[in-house]
Amino acid sequence: MRSSVVAFLILVASAAVGCGGSDTSTPDSAAAEGNGSAPGDTGSPPVEQIFDREFLFAGAAPDSLVHIPWFFQARVRPDGVRREIHAWLAREGGWEALAHEESGGPFARAPWRILPGEHVRLTVGEGDRIDAIRLRDPGREVETRIGEFITDWTRPGSDPARLFAGEALFPSGRVRGFVLEVNRRWESPGEAPGDWVFLHGGGLFQLFLEELAPLGNPRSPGNYRGWSRIAFQNALWNEIEVSWEEFRPFEPARRDIPHAWVLNTEGGEVTGLLQAVSSHLTAGEGASPILPLSGFFEVQGEVTVRGEIFSVNGVVRHRQY
Repeated sequence: MRSSVVAFLILVASAAVGCGGSDTSTPDSAAAEGNGSAPGDTGSPPVEQIFDREFLFAGAAPDSLVHIPWFFQARVRPDGVRREIHAWLAREGGWEALAHEESGGPFARAPWRILPGEHVRLTVGEGDRIDAIRLRDPGREVETRIGEFITDWTRPGSDPARLFAGEALFPSGRVRGFVLEVNRRWESPGEAPGDWVFLHGGGLFQLFLEELAPLGNPRSPGNYRGWSRIAFQNALWNEIEVSWEEFRPFEPARRDIPHAWVLNTEGGEVTGLLQAVSSHLTAGEGASPILPLSGFFEVQGEVTVRGEIFSVNGVVRHRQY
């Protein structure tokens, strides 16, 4: 936890940078904008508004796959805004937590705007687009550069999921790949969002899946919406069933977690089998012996779309509440 002095200096510095091009992007939905008044002014029970903005770099180095999730969250409470930044690295079959920063400040008119942290910095280009995210911490240096826009996938009631060309820069060199951007917003108390999946098979195949509400028992088949890009052509799949083919216990949260997934649409236009090859999971806090958990799986497998088979790798963003 930073001291109030450090938090004040960071907020002042972020505001100063904003005059010259810090991140001022806003959600596509005007309903998320608000009117600048603090939550709870209407006399209703306090509601926590939560804004997540996630960037996933996905690429392949000569020796291994490389996945770098960046996670920015703002939680708007009656007493102000709490922010968290996380970064992880999956490489050579293992995961490393690169960064975890927290800060707090007064209520803001645009709390969804992501701010840099002490070690996680941002480069912002024209139109307030995030051009790069970098970690500058002694002994840990990595940067994700977000390049040319490739496509976006419209999500009802949410911002589109956006896909870009990208690259990851390490002291040892660079890795080319894709960057997926996913923004989500919800309120607490209320139903939180479910899992999402990003799969890639070279430059000709990408598939993004997002779990739809209402969320059921994690071990029951989930209903997902999917968006594919195959040979530069986009397609929408309104209903894809995703079920756990295998599962294992995760003792820190006293829950079962998936180890393999089966994908299937009615009529079999899309089918697939994914296997976990590595994972990074964290148990949360709670009064119940069964705790919430969140994290990532690195997966590989095969997906068949209209009879064409693709070997894929990717990431499953997994949560249980």
